[in-house]
Amino acid sequence: LPVKVAMTPPELANAAASFAGYDVLLVDTAGRSQHDSSRLGELGQFIAAAAPHETHLVISAAMAEAVTLATIERFKPVGPDRMIVTKLDEAVGFGSLVTIAAASGLRISHVTTGQEVPDDIELAEAGRLARLVLDGELTR
Repeated sequence: LPVKVAMTPPELANAAASFAGYDVLLVDTAGRSQHDSSRLGELGQFIAAAAPHETHLVISAAMAEAVTLATIERFKPVGPDRMIVTKLDEAVGFGSLVTIAAASGLRISHVTTGQEVPDDIELAEAGRLARLVLDGELTR
């Protein structure tokens, strides 16, 4: 698959335009600290330049619930409309998934259950997530 690197929002807009004939365009941005307001503002510019149909915020299931909720709150101005929950294999429990989804208003779109990409990436399914919360264990 073709890959392009964009270092500025205008470069990202041009790169996105060059993929106009494709069905799907994935844009992976550099990680940003939720405490760095200027970098979050810059991230917002990149997202605006890409003009995405969907914006997924990636959150680790291994983080404490309070940290996760604070992180989501700090990223809200960037405009995520979905969330990918990673590292289910490293989480000590799954009950916080309910709280995080309800408090954030973001739909969980995908989860990751291990280190093997793409094998350990799954579409988030309500039944599977409910089973995780109720059983408290990750089954493959």
